[in-house]
This record gives sequence, C-alpha cells and structure tokens, in this order.
Amino acid sequence: MRLVFNKSTYPQEALIKSAYYFVADYYLEIEHDDNNFYVEINAKKNRNGVDYNILAKEFKNELLANTIRYIVSQKTRTVRELVLARALASTVLDNGIDNQINSENQDEEFNIDEILTDWFEGKETN
Repeated sequence: MRLVFNKSTYPQEALIKSAYYFVADYYLEIEHDDNNFYVEINAKKNRNGVDYNILAKEFKNELLANTIRYIVSQKTRTVRELVLARALASTVLDNGIDNQINSENQDEEFNIDEILTDWFEGKETN
C-alpha cells in the first residue's frame, strides 16, 4: 500500500514518528519529492486478513496526532526553554543559611599538607 502526503500539510518529524508506531508489524519505506512524502507499507508476516483501508486510516490518524503534537511543541518551545532555564539556574541561598554554612566551616581547621598528600603514600600495597 502506498500513501501520499503533502509536505506543506505534514511536517517530516510527525511523519517519521507516525511510521515508527507501525514498525513492529509492518515494513515501511518513506520517500519524498519536492511536494510530497510517499509511504509504502507492507505487512511483515503473510497477513491475508490485513485491511489496508483501515490501516491507511489508522496511519492518517496517527499522523494527524503527531502533527498536532509537533505544532504545539513548536508554539510552546520558548516557554519550555524559559522554564527549564529557570529550573537549572543557580539558586541564591538565604543569608541565614549561607552564614551558618560559613560559620561551620570556620570552626574546622585543615592542614594543607594532609589534603594534598597522595592517599596511597605511606600505605602498604601487596
């Protein structure tokens, strides 16, 4: 079965995602020219009972759903990037917590020679 889809109506990403949905049971081949995508679908197993009219409708429904997801994704991209950037941005610690952390660290004294010593130095190895 061969299906034809206009490139100006359906984005390539949506077509590929839709085809992927069917790869478990069907062999799919996608080709294109300047104006159209062409999808060739064949059953992997010898299925005499495959209704290719229903299969075509299911593929078209999947393509429509993925096209809508793609459009929404493109329209909300900036908002999602801003939310992610905000979530990953470094946080500002409360002054009280910051002062508490600094005062805890000031109570401990460190010997720089102990810190810079190789852990294996002075240890017996077999």
